Amino acid sequence: MGSNSTENNKEKKANEEEKNNIENKDLDKTENNNNVVQDDIKVNSSEKLNSNEINEDDKYNKKDKKDRKDKKDKKDRKDKKDKEKIEKLESEIKEVNKKKDEYLYLLQSKAAEFENFRKRTIKEKDELYSRAFSESIELFLPLIDNFDRAVLAMLEEDSSKESIREGVEMIYKQLKELLKNVGVEEIKTEGKTFDPKFHNAMMHIEDDKFGENVIVEEFQKGFKYKGKVIRHSAVKVAN
Repeated sequence: MGSNSTENNKEKKANEEEKNNIENKDLDKTENNNNVVQDDIKVNSSEKLNSNEINEDDKYNKKDKKDRKDKKDKKDRKDKKDKEKIEKLESEIKEVNKKKDEYLYLLQSKAAEFENFRKRTIKEKDELYSRAFSESIELFLPLIDNFDRAVLAMLEEDSSKESIREGVEMIYKQLKELLKNVGVEEIKTEGKTFDPKFHNAMMHIEDDKFGENVIVEEFQKGFKYKGKVIRHSAVKVAN
């Protein structure tokens, strides 16, 4: 009896130890499973974190790439506008230079034409003056001829003072007629009122016989040509 009880106790104890071992194994297995799960969670968390970091990097890279592209596009548009402006300015400068050359050529042509006109006018004026002067001198040549005849007549022994006087009067009359024909007139003075436009007062007198500013004597004849004074009359003026 005592021997069977001891064996039963041993068996029971062995069963309990086995049961405990099994439970411990199960606990260890559960713990191992829990550790594996935790490791998996850590791995998943790490992978997810890495994935998030990669996504953030991708977003940054995409944004940076977009920013660089926008900047490049903006620079390209600006360069294009600048190029168009430069081309437009170059075209305008070319057009201005073309117009400048045209105006310069026109100015030079007109300047040459004016210079030719000026020289031609001076030449024509000189020719006209020379011709008019020659024609005027030609009108006086008969007077010189008559003076020559008068001098020769004065040298003749049978010439009289009367004939000489008549000859001089004839030449003087001829001279006055010649001056009149070319437009030269004597300025009237006798009995005229003094006019500074035509007369030059050489002397003033007080005389009740004459009115105010009346010319009473002519010292030198004055002449005018087509209304323009050639020489003022030198006169004596009363009152």
